Amino acid sequence: MYPRVCSLSVSLRPQLVMLGLVLCLGRFCVVTGQTNSTTLSQTLPQARDEGAIRERIATIIRETLKRGEGMTVEEYTYYTWVPPSNEDVEELKSYGDKAVPILEEYLFSDVGREGNLVLRILADMGGSRIVEPLKRVIEQSTSAWRRQEALRALTQAPWELAVPIMRNAAEADRNAEVRKEARDLLVGYFPNKE
Repeated sequence: MYPRVCSLSVSLRPQLVMLGLVLCLGRFCVVTGQTNSTTLSQTLPQARDEGAIRERIATIIRETLKRGEGMTVEEYTYYTWVPPSNEDVEELKSYGDKAVPILEEYLFSDVGREGNLVLRILADMGGSRIVEPLKRVIEQSTSAWRRQEALRALTQAPWELAVPIMRNAAEADRNAEVRKEARDLLVGYFPNKE
């Protein structure tokens, strides 16, 4: 029995060496950035074309939400949380400030899942550009849960811009849970550099 195993391993050795070589070269190409795939800059709409950016954002939101949908054997539709891909977030960041007003429209949409997804996208984008839309959610949303999520997303903004909004929510929000969340975030908040 053992001689067969040994002869089998000897006969597979060239294939294993080739497989190892292919895997190593493939890994090398990915590390050095040499791929045959289309680069991100080739697939992005022109930055000046707001209509194309709006359509691309709608597509990203629709496709991300679709990835979280499923159906049971009994044919009930269910939804689960699926975060946006890193590539989608990077693409949205590449649109800069032009993406933010378009994303903000979703924050107050009638489709709650869209607004929830956009809160997470804004948190992933970070920076000073997310402050005003999140401030509006914290001050105007009728949903306590959404105000709490906006506070959490606000931790990805610069310290000096986020803290006054958090303090105001900690003192004046109409919901005790939101006020507590704001206080907890202020205690554990570490400034992010932009």
